[in-house]
Amino acid sequence: MTSEQNLQCLCRHHHRAKHAIFTVRAEPDGTIVWITRGGWIFRRHPHRHRPPRHGPHRRPQGD
Repeated sequence: MTSEQNLQCLCRHHHRAKHAIFTVRAEPDGTIVWITRGGWIFRRHPHRHRPPRHGPHRRPQGD
């Protein structure tokens, strides 16, 4: 069954692998866990995007 917290945006290759080879689940912290039929576990942690060093209303200094 599809649930909102278990949705992932995948390319065609990874989408097909997900349904053919792996069981995939999303953890509360955003980590995606891929489990093979043989029991191998692969974890992909979410990207942590850093905010810009300058505030949203200030222009960056430089040139």
